[in-house]
Amino acid sequence: MSIEVPCLLISNEFIHSLQHLNGDLKGVEPLGGLVSAEAVSCFGSLQEAEAYTHSEQDWKGVATLI
Repeated sequence: MSIEVPCLLISNEFIHSLQHLNGDLKGVEPLGGLVSAEAVSCFGSLQEAEAYTHSEQDWKGVATLI
């Protein structure tokens, strides 16, 4: 497994944790980041689209440092 996979998973779950905190631990509220309608359609929900979109962006930033 490449190093990219665990980094993407950790980043994705961190964003979900932030969504839980944003929802006062009562729900998973979106953080309000810009997410395309195509991403929402692809991932099935705004929360998942937000997490996957941002984790991919985070990974690209980290990859430039490695």
